[in-house]
Amino acid sequence: MKRTCVIARYQEGLLAAVYEDDQPAALQMSPRRDSLVGNIYIGKVKNILSNINAAFVEIGDGQICYYEMKKKPALYTSQQRPGQLTAGDELVIQVEKDAVKTKAPVAKADFSLAGRYLVMAYGNPGIFFSQKISDTEWKEACRKRLLPLCPPDCCLIVRTNSRQAEERLLIQEASSLAEQMGMLIRQAVYKTCYTRLYQAPSPLMVMLRDLPSVDEIVTDSSTTAEMVKLSFPEYPVRFYEDDQLPLYKLYRLEHLTESCLAPRVWLKSGGYLVIEPTEAMTVIDVNSGKYTKKTNPDGTFLKMNMEAAAEIARQLRLRNLSGMILVDFIDLRKKEDQEALLQYMNQLLRLDPAGAEALDMTRLNLMEITRKRVYPPLYEQMGRRLYWNHETAEKK
Repeated sequence: MKRTCVIARYQEGLLAAVYEDDQPAALQMSPRRDSLVGNIYIGKVKNILSNINAAFVEIGDGQICYYEMKKKPALYTSQQRPGQLTAGDELVIQVEKDAVKTKAPVAKADFSLAGRYLVMAYGNPGIFFSQKISDTEWKEACRKRLLPLCPPDCCLIVRTNSRQAEERLLIQEASSLAEQMGMLIRQAVYKTCYTRLYQAPSPLMVMLRDLPSVDEIVTDSSTTAEMVKLSFPEYPVRFYEDDQLPLYKLYRLEHLTESCLAPRVWLKSGGYLVIEPTEAMTVIDVNSGKYTKKTNPDGTFLKMNMEAAAEIARQLRLRNLSGMILVDFIDLRKKEDQEALLQYMNQLLRLDPAGAEALDMTRLNLMEITRKRVYPPLYEQMGRRLYWNHETAEKK
């Protein structure tokens, strides 16, 4: 698969688009405000919510984070009552999710440092593997080589793409992460409260890091070009310069973003999707549209649903939709057809770097999908409260 990443200056920011075999597969807009996700701080507990086993922790400048008190070890820099979290305690936390509307950012105590192949996290010592790695012999060999590199009180998580990496690259990355983690833990002991111990890479750099491979990166930002060369020296970078034709126009990124903000997506068969985000979830409706044939409806509807499933998996990445997603496919009467559709959707979602899964078909024939939320959806990144409705705009 040929994979190209285009990073273009757009609307006073940067817009990155990933193309897989010349088809757009992912979009990421540089945030208008600085994201806190991945940053590590020394926070101070402001108050405890014992009824929901949670606390609010300040990380500086009045910024409060929601912290769920899970049974995981935490690194305290100051604690009034050992063994019990109390107001006034200072501990190292990492922001896991940015603030969403009225909800505060979410933080965790098992802070981690991520690389391309490995993740090193505080607490729960050992070596853990992605569930998608099934080669037992390879895992045991990997465990023996990586375990000596893991610092005390830390664990290494071996990511899925490490299976294709050379052993020397895994050892180099484990050593680098161990050095960074050791320095971070040592600094936490003498740094003052509210200190930011670690600045996470930008969402664009995270997107590049999580891609299995890239054949070419094209950008018209000199700063970005230098940053990519330093962070990913193995990727070929081409700096684009043409004042007459900006990069975002060359790749029609403006049209691509507008199409990803529209609620309706047409399918080749004549059917279409309607994608609507709500406060609690995203709802996707699959319609037969222009299809009018009446022969063998069961087989035809299954084929249309399969086509819709492939487009839905692509749209989830393009629009960065996450959380709970309900899909109303065209009704399938046969149980085996429903199972085939669910299995096919999961095959597609396993390719999603964000982590997504189709859980089940409800009694109302709705498919339940979950997708991990890290960064805001595209419409929020673009500063849109709702999807842009082309039909409404045309009437005006």
